[in-house]
Amino acid sequence: MKTFKKIGAWLGGILLLLLLISLFLPKTYHVIHTTSIKSDKMVIYNLVANLNHWDLWAPWTKKTDSTAIFELNGPDGTVGTKRSWNGKVIGNGEMTITGLKPGELLSYDLSFQQGKYNSKGSIIIESSGDSFKVSWTDQGDLGYNPIVSAR
Repeated sequence: MKTFKKIGAWLGGILLLLLLISLFLPKTYHVIHTTSIKSDKMVIYNLVANLNHWDLWAPWTKKTDSTAIFELNGPDGTVGTKRSWNGKVIGNGEMTITGLKPGELLSYDLSFQQGKYNSKGSIIIESSGDSFKVSWTDQGDLGYNPIVSAR
């Protein structure tokens, strides 16, 4: 019986420690990935702004999850267009275009697991010498959950 009490005390202590650590973890995140591309900015923009073209370059495609089904709702390349997906590996989610500036910017809202996890992102195209700097950002709120915060 003493062994069970010790195990319970250790598990309780670990849980308490996780909860205390979660108070000090960042509650929000901001991720940015930047690359330089030598191309015409409208070629880059069209690959970004037309969600059907994401299969050519994005990390979440049929190559990542052969079970995934992708669906486009709305006219491609316009504000309000949604791309949704459902697959065994990548799960389910939806991306909605919220802003477009031809040759410069795509902004979007991202939602996973029927709205359980949400974020906002953008892809910005800027002139940089003889190339274009392309910055992909994503930001969201993690809340106080130490398990979500650790992912």
